[in-house]
Amino acid sequence: MSPLELKSGTIPDLRVGDIILVRHRWSLMRLWLRRITRSHWDHVALVVFPQDAEKGYSSDIIVEAIQHSFFSGLRRGTEVHKIGKYLMDPRRYEIGIRRFPGLSPEMKERIRSFMLVNIDSPYHHLWISKFFFAWILPPYRNYLMRFQRYSCSSLIQIAFYEAFPWEERPRAMFRDRDDSPIETQELVTPADIARTGALKWVYNEH
Repeated sequence: MSPLELKSGTIPDLRVGDIILVRHRWSLMRLWLRRITRSHWDHVALVVFPQDAEKGYSSDIIVEAIQHSFFSGLRRGTEVHKIGKYLMDPRRYEIGIRRFPGLSPEMKERIRSFMLVNIDSPYHHLWISKFFFAWILPPYRNYLMRFQRYSCSSLIQIAFYEAFPWEERPRAMFRDRDDSPIETQELVTPADIARTGALKWVYNEH
C-alpha cells in the first residue's frame, strides 16, 4: 500500500477513463489556480491503462498535460506517467478520483486513443502575471476565466466529447454553463470536472 493510501484510504481498482484530480500542496502557482477557480483541486490526469499483472501493467498508467515551470525552457506537453508519482508523497500531493458511469468498451478505447495520440502535444502557456492579477483583482479574474484555458482539463474534456456519438455529446460536457461546445472544451477547469454532475466520485470527494 502506498504512503498516500495509508493516510487517506485504499484507492479502488481503476478503469480506463477514470479521472484523477490532484492537489499540489507546495506550489504557489497551484494555490493561485485554486483561488481563481474556487476549487480544492488544481490538476487532472486520466487513466489509460489500469494495473493488470496478466497484461504486464504493474501500475496504473495515466496521461496528463503538464507545464513544468513558468520560468524555464523545460519541456511542456502531454506525458505518460505511473500514478505512483502522486501516491508516494502525501505531504506534497492529494488525489481524488471521478468516473463517468456506463462507459462502453468502445468509448473507453476512443478516450484512450485520443489521449495517446496527443502524447508530446505542446502545453498552452499560463503566464504568472495573469495569475497574479487574477488573484488580487476579482474583475480580472472573471476576464481570465473567460479567455484562459487550463490544458490538463481541456485535453480530458475533448477526449470525452470526441468519444461520444454526436447526439449524446451533451452528456459529456463537464462545464455547467451556457457556453458553446467549443468554448466548453477550451475553458473547462479542474474545478468544473470536480463539480460536474456527469461524473461520480469513487475516491476522496471534495
